[in-house]
Amino acid sequence: MFQVRCDYRYLNGIGIVLVYFLNGMPFVYDDITDAEREDPYVKACAEAEVTLNVEHLTKNSEYLMMEELHPLLFPVELDETSVLPPV
Repeated sequence: MFQVRCDYRYLNGIGIVLVYFLNGMPFVYDDITDAEREDPYVKACAEAEVTLNVEHLTKNSEYLMMEELHPLLFPVELDETSVLPPV
């Protein structure tokens, strides 16, 4: 069984976004509103973590597609607390 979690992170060249992780592997992100970016809690969360880059997310996403484990494209068994990005 797999877990999908999300967290605010800095993404090089983009700023703060909401990144989704499959068992700890970042694989996709969603943009957030300007109001969310200015929220002190969101900033603190993003600053407390490592900055990511788009190339890393793209490679991880491609890997998950090749292994048929990308939860947005394939039926992947997820735990009950998993959070998927909106489709």
